[in-house]
Amino acid sequence: TDFSLLAPAAGPAGSICRIPDPAKRGITIEQLAKVERFVAPMAPLWCETLNCASLGQPLDFATVNHRHLYTWVVHPSTRAIRGDGGHGCSFVELMAAKAEDQLPLWFLSFALRANFGRLVACLGTHAQVRGLSLQVPYWNSLYAYNPHSLEDDFNHWGPHDLRDWPFYRALCSAKGMLLVLDEENAYFKACWCVFELALVVASRNSAKACLLDLGTALDGHSSILTEGLAGRELQMAPLGGMYLKARREAGFPTHHLRAGLGVDIRWADCAKESDKDMIL
Repeated sequence: TDFSLLAPAAGPAGSICRIPDPAKRGITIEQLAKVERFVAPMAPLWCETLNCASLGQPLDFATVNHRHLYTWVVHPSTRAIRGDGGHGCSFVELMAAKAEDQLPLWFLSFALRANFGRLVACLGTHAQVRGLSLQVPYWNSLYAYNPHSLEDDFNHWGPHDLRDWPFYRALCSAKGMLLVLDEENAYFKACWCVFELALVVASRNSAKACLLDLGTALDGHSSILTEGLAGRELQMAPLGGMYLKARREAGFPTHHLRAGLGVDIRWADCAKESDKDMIL
């Protein structure tokens, strides 16, 4: 696989853009669209490695989720970087041209089982609704962390106080969080996802409340629920803005939110039991 196709056009071949603080490694919609164009023709050459029922079966772009993306793109593309001493890099550093262009404005939260193509479509709709450019960076740990040094990084950040971790600092500095729902409602069953949502809810009692937007992309249609008015709705009189917001949100599949009403983080799934103990 020629991962050099993911590198930015600017800069010497084989070089990466070092961003020392993971909390400042946001990824833009434009960059994710580039990944989408890369994955689409490659997906049929890859196979299922995670689901035992379909182990070894060929993938296609319509079924690629973020677990597949990690296995076939994020992990291998960041492993062998020229001149790094074998320590690898984060996916954002691989794709970035300039560190200052990757400062995250929004925090992006989704379950790894979420479909990749649908998430990119959802981000495009969110940017349109919020009046954002495609160059606005969103922060997510899948793209921001170096997968080849996670154990050392976790120990360095401090296993007993998650407020020292990059994800927490990124969330605190973000304007808001976009929570992307998936067809299987896996989001509300994932411990880290529920924890991120809890932190946003808790920020309501702080001086800097974090906005919470919800998005989904099902059946070829993206929908966004925004906290408050967004985009051109803000330019209208209050009643006119609320009318436009109500029309925009009317098609949102709210039945997917019902799973969140009965969430209990104690029974949520976590890949590592030690992570769950730490979160609880």
